[in-house]
Order: sequence, then C-alpha cells, then structure tokens
Amino acid sequence: MENHLESPPVSKSADRWFVFLLLGGLIIFVIIIAALSVLVISLLVQIIQFITSG
Repeated sequence: MENHLESPPVSKSADRWFVFLLLGGLIIFVIIIAALSVLVISLLVQIIQFITSG
C-alpha cells in the first residue's frame, strides 16, 4: 500500500487540498445526515401526536 518512490514538493500542497476537500465533504455529509434525522424525528413526533390525540 505504501508507495514512496517519487514525492515531488507539489504533492504536499495537493495532499493538503485533498484533505481539505475530504474534510469539507465529510462535514457536508454530516450536516445532511443531521438535517435528515431532524426531519424524520419531527415527522415521527407529529405522527405520534396525531395517534395519541385521537
């Protein structure tokens, strides 16, 4: 897995940008999942209220 044959100085900034993109995608992914879970929970609460209210 480890390939350190050629490591030009450009790869450092490229790796940094790749890490930034990865972190950004991860943050966006977490935000989307949080929003979806909030929507699902609110829907469930509304359904439970509808059932219990009669």
